[in-house]
Amino acid sequence: MIKPSKKNYKSVVNKIRKIIKENPTVKQEDLIHKLNPVIRGWVNYQKYNVSSKSFGRLDFDIWRALWKWCCRRHKRKGKRWIAAKYFHYIGSRAWTFSVKPDSYDDYLRLVYAATQTFADSIKSKQKQIHSMRNGRNTLHKERNALCVII
Repeated sequence: MIKPSKKNYKSVVNKIRKIIKENPTVKQEDLIHKLNPVIRGWVNYQKYNVSSKSFGRLDFDIWRALWKWCCRRHKRKGKRWIAAKYFHYIGSRAWTFSVKPDSYDDYLRLVYAATQTFADSIKSKQKQIHSMRNGRNTLHKERNALCVII
């Protein structure tokens, strides 16, 4: 089984930490806009590997860096106040780093690596049965066409 290398994992964590540390005074929504493409890109790159543990660990490392960012911004405020300001319940998930900007009706939230779903993971199993009848080439073509993150 192939899983993400330690070097690759450390490089993406360091990249995310660097973005967070370089932007100590930026608005929360701007930070979310900077982090989401990095997280999505790495998850999309690693989606064919056995990476659920790495995704969970990445979410924890991001949470820890964001918590430090929040506490550094509000040194005189309590932990509950900080949690209420920056982390919200969205759906069934608590502690979602999100903000409700004036221009949106819904929350703008940080993407989590562990909860990313892939269209090909659902549809490829259905296509495998069909492609076994038609030959191996059709399976390969159909699987490549469905590589999209929802």
